[in-house]
Amino acid sequence: MSAEHPFHAYGPPHLAVIFLTIVLPFALAAIAWRTKSSRVERAIITVLSVVLVLNYIAYLVFIRSHGVVDWRQMLPLQMCDWGMVVVIVAMWTGNQRWFEVAYFWGIGGTLQAVLTPNLRYGFPDWRFISFFTSHCGIIIGVVFL
Repeated sequence: MSAEHPFHAYGPPHLAVIFLTIVLPFALAAIAWRTKSSRVERAIITVLSVVLVLNYIAYLVFIRSHGVVDWRQMLPLQMCDWGMVVVIVAMWTGNQRWFEVAYFWGIGGTLQAVLTPNLRYGFPDWRFISFFTSHCGIIIGVVFL
């Protein structure tokens, strides 16, 4: 599939992802603000965090099924992996300190990955979708909080 759909930086799929990353947190915040409901805000936070967790689990299953057998290659040791953990904890706990770490890791590190990704596979490849779901999900979560 990679030969059929190579990734092109700033091509239409990449620009669409960047656009959604900018618009979505503000749209979600507007929904939460208009309803003035803590239940709606909690639902948005829950959906965002569950999407991040499920995406990461699916990613681990995918790489395991495609020949990565060494557990050391599957550990979350990249900055964005830990940024995802921190933003999920910040969303679940509402703790200000977790939010501060998530903010700097999420905006500082993950934004760079979204703007200049090291990715070989374009849309609709699963690796493209998983990469941008996790990285953009971190940014959306941080901006929404």
